[in-house]
Amino acid sequence: MIQFYLLSVILNVLCGYALSARRDVSPSAIVRGARLIIADKGLRMTLAVLSIAVGVLKLFFALRGDIPVIGDFLPATAGIAVGSALFLDVSDEERLPFMKQGSLAARIEKFLVSYKVSIGYAGMLAGLIHFLFPMVLFL
Repeated sequence: MIQFYLLSVILNVLCGYALSARRDVSPSAIVRGARLIIADKGLRMTLAVLSIAVGVLKLFFALRGDIPVIGDFLPATAGIAVGSALFLDVSDEERLPFMKQGSLAARIEKFLVSYKVSIGYAGMLAGLIHFLFPMVLFL
């Protein structure tokens, strides 16, 4: 569906920017304003939940003429990863559910929290590539 395509591109770019935005001072008023808006915890949590949901749904609903699951694998997994990293970034450090245990979930959670800036850049790149090449296999 074209709606999931558009949502996937927008959410990958926005969540990627939310993860990778630096907190330092910028000379541009537009960049400072965008950072101020994206710093809101409510907006970040909403973007994270929407990105995860659209990523999961994108695996099942492909564009017309595209191969289901395989055709949208990169943007769907990028949306799930970026949304999960943003969700964990918004959560308080004390409230992270798996951080204390030594399970697989704890290792995944630690990876997402540790590499959130890189995951953000990868999400923005996946959104941009998916926007430019809509019907390419695996993109």
